[in-house]
Amino acid sequence: MSRAPASAEDYVTELKELVRSRFPDARFRLYKVGNKEYRLHAIAKFKSLFDILDLTSERTTDILVDSGVYVGVTPMSPEEAELYGNGDD
Repeated sequence: MSRAPASAEDYVTELKELVRSRFPDARFRLYKVGNKEYRLHAIAKFKSLFDILDLTSERTTDILVDSGVYVGVTPMSPEEAELYGNGDD
């Protein structure tokens, strides 16, 4: 029996869980920027932007190749997030 394809919402949830596995206090803000294209701002006190890129880049590439859905994960400090509003969860 084949499994139904994951939705963009499923991928976003998976990426949030991945980020929270290392940064449990992370908050997020999601923006839809095009057809099958999203920006997920991950808000936490990261030491470096590479904290997130190393954690998510392989999975975001797999999602894009497998489904055509692009979810760019962008690290933001809480101070930067104030410019955009608070994280939604």
